[in-house]
Amino acid sequence: MSVVNKMLQDLESRKQQPDNANFQPPAKRRHGWWIFGVLPLALILAVIYWFWPVLWDASEPEPPPGPVTQAKQSVPVQNTQPVETAGITAKPQTQPDKEDDSEVTETASQPQTPPQRPVTDSATAAGAGQASAPRPDDSDDDATTAPRQQTQDSGQSAPESPVQKTPAFSKSKTATTAEQRWQQLKARVSKAMSEGKDAEAISGLEQMLEIQPDNHQVRRNLAALLLKNGAHSRSGLLLEQGVKLYPQELSLLQSLARFYAQNGQTNNALRLLKGHNPEVLQHPDYIQLRARLAQQQQDHQQAQQDYALLSRYQPDNIKWRLGLAVSLDQDGQYQAAAEVYRWLAGADTPAEIRDFVQQRLTALGG
Repeated sequence: MSVVNKMLQDLESRKQQPDNANFQPPAKRRHGWWIFGVLPLALILAVIYWFWPVLWDASEPEPPPGPVTQAKQSVPVQNTQPVETAGITAKPQTQPDKEDDSEVTETASQPQTPPQRPVTDSATAAGAGQASAPRPDDSDDDATTAPRQQTQDSGQSAPESPVQKTPAFSKSKTATTAEQRWQQLKARVSKAMSEGKDAEAISGLEQMLEIQPDNHQVRRNLAALLLKNGAHSRSGLLLEQGVKLYPQELSLLQSLARFYAQNGQTNNALRLLKGHNPEVLQHPDYIQLRARLAQQQQDHQQAQQDYALLSRYQPDNIKWRLGLAVSLDQDGQYQAAAEVYRWLAGADTPAEIRDFVQQRLTALGG
């Protein structure tokens, strides 16, 4: 019994000591692996969640409005055929009215304006998704709005077509018509003038001048015909307009100078001609008219200069030699005038000129 009691006492004493309990569980070990595994993963997930809207906006750029519209317009055309997906056949869309069919046919025949920018992958994918899986609710609306959109696009692309140039044959045809008209008027004016119909000839010349305002011969003939029929104001105005438009045209200057001289305006005529000094080889008539007007206005220096120039141009011309002798005689240069008179006396001159030369030689003493 004593042994048993001793054993019980030892058992009781062990129970009272915590280290000597019946069952001692193993000591727990603290593991820190979750700090290095779970915490970084949580941080990564938090960062992705925080920046997800920014990454989504940057990865999907907005498609341009032009190509997207074209992609949307092409969807109804593909929806007109039945689409087979996973063994299920979609019903074809309802056909629009006859008016819509005609509009679709007309717009389909017109060339579409090529897009300026390529369609992005996202827009193409979106368009393909819409085409492959059309909604039955929107099929009727797309079918009716497609012809209108195509008609608007064709109307907008029309101004971009290149402007057609005027064909070359139209210009040649116009030139041919004007030339024919000119020849007809020319023949009519010639016939009217030969028959003495001045009014008809004046009308034809006026029409010819309207067609070719730079035809100076027509202007001069019209002025002469008007002057012949007493229309002095119209004749002078016509010549003055010509000189104003073409101030370097010597033929118009001569005609206007003659007009002034006939109307007693010799001073204006001489002043008009003295503004130009053409070559005597090309315009001897201009020089002769100016010399005669200068002699009438007692402008002996201008007359002597022009007659001397003409005499060198044609030494055997009796009229120009006589004009030079008279100009020198009137200017008081008697010795120089006598030399020219003696030359005229030895030349083959008409009788009346020979008599005048002899009289002047006698007066000048030889």
